[in-house]
Amino acid sequence: MSVIQMQRITILVLKRDVHPCTQALLASHLFQPIEEPASENLKVPVQSLEQPDLVSVYMKLGQDLETLLNRFGVSPSQETFGASDPTQDFVSIQQTIEELNTRLVKYDHEHGHIQNQLLEKERAQVARKGLKTKELSIDVLSRSERLLIRLGWVPKNVLSQLRETIGTLTYISDSLASLGQQVLLLAIALPRDEARVDGALLGVGFQPQRYGERSKLDQSENAEISELHDHIKRMAEEYATIRRQWTGRLVDSLQRVRMNLLTLESEKFGCATGPAVRFHGWVPVPNLESLREQIQRATEGRCWIKVEPVEVVSSAGSVGEPVPILHRNPLLLQPFQRLVGAYGDPAYAEFDPTPIFAMTFMVMFGMMFGDAGQGALLAAVGYGIFRRMAGRQDIGILLMECGVSSMIFGVLYGNVFGIEHKVIPHLWFHPMENIPYFLKVALVFGMGLLSIGFVINMINAVRHGAYVEAVFGKNGLAAAFLYWIFAGLAIRYLLIANTSAVISPWVMGIVVALIFVMLLHVPVIRWLEGQRPIFPRPILSHFAESVIEVVDTVARYLGNTVSFLRVAAFALVHAGLFLAIFTIANMLVQVPGGTVWYWLTVALGNVAVIVVEGFIVSIQILRLEYYEFFSKFYQGTGRKFRPMGT
Repeated sequence: MSVIQMQRITILVLKRDVHPCTQALLASHLFQPIEEPASENLKVPVQSLEQPDLVSVYMKLGQDLETLLNRFGVSPSQETFGASDPTQDFVSIQQTIEELNTRLVKYDHEHGHIQNQLLEKERAQVARKGLKTKELSIDVLSRSERLLIRLGWVPKNVLSQLRETIGTLTYISDSLASLGQQVLLLAIALPRDEARVDGALLGVGFQPQRYGERSKLDQSENAEISELHDHIKRMAEEYATIRRQWTGRLVDSLQRVRMNLLTLESEKFGCATGPAVRFHGWVPVPNLESLREQIQRATEGRCWIKVEPVEVVSSAGSVGEPVPILHRNPLLLQPFQRLVGAYGDPAYAEFDPTPIFAMTFMVMFGMMFGDAGQGALLAAVGYGIFRRMAGRQDIGILLMECGVSSMIFGVLYGNVFGIEHKVIPHLWFHPMENIPYFLKVALVFGMGLLSIGFVINMINAVRHGAYVEAVFGKNGLAAAFLYWIFAGLAIRYLLIANTSAVISPWVMGIVVALIFVMLLHVPVIRWLEGQRPIFPRPILSHFAESVIEVVDTVARYLGNTVSFLRVAAFALVHAGLFLAIFTIANMLVQVPGGTVWYWLTVALGNVAVIVVEGFIVSIQILRLEYYEFFSKFYQGTGRKFRPMGT
C-alpha cells in the first residue's frame, strides 16, 4: 500500500480574496484545514471569520428553495462547487423566491376558486340525479318545518360510525349518490336533537348540500361544468409553464446557497490579522503544486504560501493536530484497507499492516476453506458483484481473492465440492488423514505471524525515535528473542519430537538474562533516557508488579500462539461437515428417486457450507488478525485525510 507523504502549508491572502480562496480550496479536495488556536494564546491578536447571522440567512433561503423544488417534484443533485459571493448572493436569491411565491399564491387562489366552483356544480348535479332515483325532491325537503333535515356529503367509510353515534335519534339513509371518495346521505331527526345531530355530523366531516338548486338538469349547467374543466386544464398548462420556467433558476439558486453555506462554514478555520486572512492545513505532497496554482488563479496572484515538511513540524503537528494519513492503494488491497480501518487507521509514522494483513488473511482463508469447487463458485459470485453492483466492488474483490485462495488450497488438499481423492489428486496432504501434521503447520504459521508482529513493532519504535523502547519494551527485541527461543524449543521438542536433545546451558543463560531484562525493563528505560528516579515506585512493589507482568506476557504469547490451532480446527470442521453431508446423501440413495435426492443433498449442503462456514471462517480470521497479530504492534490511532468541506 502507498501512504502519501504530507506537508503542512500556511496560506495568506487579502480579505477581499478570502471567498475565492476558500472556494478554490473546497473545489480542489486537496486541503485539510487545521483549526486556529484561541486568540488569547497568540501574541498577535486575530479575528474570527465566522458570520453566524449570514449562515442563518442562507439556511432559511435553502429551506425555502427546497420547499419550492419539492412542490415541483425536483430533487437537485448535491453538487455545490461554483463561483459565488456570500456577501451579495442572498439579495438576488431572496428576490427570486419572493417573485415566484407571489406568482404561485395568485395561481393557487385562482385554481382553488375554480376547483370549488366545479365541485359545487358537480355535487349539485349528482345530488339531483341521486334524489330523483330515490324519488325524493329537494324542494319538498327544503320546506319541511316539523323535521330536522340534513342533506350533505361525508366520506364513504363513516356511515356505520354515524349510525352507531346518533342512529337512535336520527334516520340515516344509505348512500344516495357518490362523487370520488364522498357519498351523499340524508339525515332526518326531530328539531330538539339539532345540536347533537349537527355535532356528530361535523365530527365526521359533513359538508352540506345546499338547497334551492335548479329542479331539473339543463344544457346550460353541463356547459358550465365543461367550461370549468377546460379552465382547469388551461391552469394545469400554465402551472407546467411556471415549473419549466422556474426550475432551472431554483436549482441554480439552491446550488449557490449550498456553496455559500459551505464557504462560510469552511472559513471558520481561518483567521484575520489586519488586512490579511491566514489558513493552516495539510496537503499531499504530489498535489502541492496543483493546489498552489489553483490558489494563485483564484486570488490573481495575491497570496503567500509557506510549506513546512512533516520532519520540521513533527508527526504531532505544531498546533497539536496529528498528521492525517492518505492511502492510494492498488484496487486489490482496497477491501483489506477497509478491514484494517475497522480496527483503526494507522498513524502517519506508523507501519501500515494492510499488505501483510491481506496476504495472511487470504492464506488463512484458503487453509480453513480449501475447496477448489467452492472457491471457484465464490470467485464467480465475487466477479458478478464486482461487475453488476455499483458501490459493492470491494465485496466483489474480497470474494474473488478469497475464492482464488480457496481454489489453490483445494488443489493442494485434492478437494472439489467436498469430494476428496476422486476428482483431482492432492499436491500436499489430506487434512482429515494428517491431523497432527496439520496442527503443527497451523502452530508454525502462528509463530511466524507473531514474529512478524514483533519485527513491525520494533520498526514502529525506531520510526518514532524510541530506540530504547524498541529493544527493552514489552514487545521489543528482548521480548522477541525470548519468544523466538521458546518457539524454537517448542518446534524442536514438540513438533519435531526430538525429546533426546539437551538444552544448551548457553540457551538457558540467555533465557534467564532476557527474563531479568523484562523484569527490569522500566528502570532500564528510565536510566537510559535520563529519567530520575529510575524506580518510580518502591523497589519491592515494582518487582512484584514486574513478575506478574512477565508471567502474564509469557502466558499471553503462549495463548496467542495456541490460538492459531483454530486454523487447522476449522479446516477439519470443513472436511467433517462434508463427511456428514455425504453420509446423509448415501442414505437417501436407497429411497425412491435416490439419485435425485443424493445430488440435491450434496448441492444444498455445499450452499450451506459456503454461506455459513464461509462467514464463520472470516470472523475467526479477523479475530486472529486483530487480537493475536495486531496486538503486538498496531495502535490504529491515526486520522484519515479529510479535505475541507467533507
